[in-house]
Amino acid sequence: MTFDLKTALKYIILFLIGVGVLYLAFRGQDLGKIWEEIKGADFFWVIVSSFAVWIAHVLRALRWQMLYRSIQYNVGFWNAYHAVIIGYLANLALPRFGEIGRCSVINKAEKVPMFASIGTVITERLFDVLVLLLTSMAMLVFQYDIVSDFLYDTLYLNLVKKIKRHQLFVAACNWHCNCFINCNCHLFAASEIQSEISTDFCEPSPGFWLI
Repeated sequence: MTFDLKTALKYIILFLIGVGVLYLAFRGQDLGKIWEEIKGADFFWVIVSSFAVWIAHVLRALRWQMLYRSIQYNVGFWNAYHAVIIGYLANLALPRFGEIGRCSVINKAEKVPMFASIGTVITERLFDVLVLLLTSMAMLVFQYDIVSDFLYDTLYLNLVKKIKRHQLFVAACNWHCNCFINCNCHLFAASEIQSEISTDFCEPSPGFWLI
C-alpha cells in the first residue's frame, strides 16, 4: 500500500470541517442538559425512528435510480444511496448545497453529466411539491376542523398581533411627528411675535425727529 499525500490531506481537511461544523452546532449549548435528555430518552422509539429514516433514504435512492434510468443512465443503487447520504451531510455545512454535492458524486462515480443529474433533482423537487399539495388538500378535506383550529391559533392570531403592533408603532410615529410639527409652529409663531415687538420698539415714530 502506497501513501498518497493528496488523499490523506483530503481526509484531514474533511475531518477538520466536520469538527468545525460540530463546534458551530453545539456552541453555547448546555452539554450537561443535552446528555441528561439523551439518558432520559426512550431508545425503542429512537431505534424505530432511525430505521424509518434509513428506509426513507433507501427509497429516495431507488427513486433517483429510476429517474436516471428514464434518461438512459444506469446508475448503481449503492452509488445513488451514498450520494444521497453525502448530500444530507453537505446540507449540514451549507443548506441546499447537498443537491449539487450528490450530483457531483454521481458525476465522479458514474460519469453522468452534471446537467442530467441536476435535471433529475429538479424533477424530484417538482414531484415533492405535487405530493405536498395533494397531501395538504387531503388534510383540508378529512381534517378540516383540526387544520382550521391550527391555522387560526398559529397564523391568524399572530397576524392580528403583528398588525396591532404595527398600528401602535405607526400611531406613535404620527404622535411624535405631530408634536414636532406643533412645537416648530409654536416656536415659529413666537419668533414672529418677538420680531414684531422688536420692530415696534426699535423703529422711531414719524414725529420723533420733530421733538
